[in-house]
Amino acid sequence: MTNQLVNLGVNIVIPTYLTPNMTLASYGVGETSETSTPYYWLVYRDDQQRCFAIEYAASGTNDISLENQEPLDSMLFGEGYRLYHGKFPNGESGELPEPDLFTDWLTGEDGFYRLIGAGLINAQDYGQGDCSNLTVKEAMTVAESLNYLATDIRTLEAIPAKPSGLENNVTP
Repeated sequence: MTNQLVNLGVNIVIPTYLTPNMTLASYGVGETSETSTPYYWLVYRDDQQRCFAIEYAASGTNDISLENQEPLDSMLFGEGYRLYHGKFPNGESGELPEPDLFTDWLTGEDGFYRLIGAGLINAQDYGQGDCSNLTVKEAMTVAESLNYLATDIRTLEAIPAKPSGLENNVTP
């Protein structure tokens, strides 16, 4: 998976904070058929069926909002972004069967990133269903923890292992 992400040629954003028992459950990497721009998504899930995803789009994002919003203070993206949660402002859940949560599209060096909740995950073909949302506080903590994947991850597989027994040898 790391090689597929690196081959996109964009900075990869991942959460540096995960709630307990949360693991990467599925992912998608590719290029859009219309414009050949790169995209990826990473879905995380815990043992209580709570899910969230991180999405990346090179362009073509639009802003939507929900009835409630909380300010985010991201160490990577800065201030001025929000986490939206609840129903759509007209009181409906729109295309979603239940209230949801998601962030603004966060502007990065290579495109746009966002955290989405269970409603959008369940509505997409992300290989995960029957998800429920994190709490608003947990979603804010995850969103504020987003950071770029270390660029030296590309070379981890190429670093030769030190032969055993040499780590304690000292030359006089």
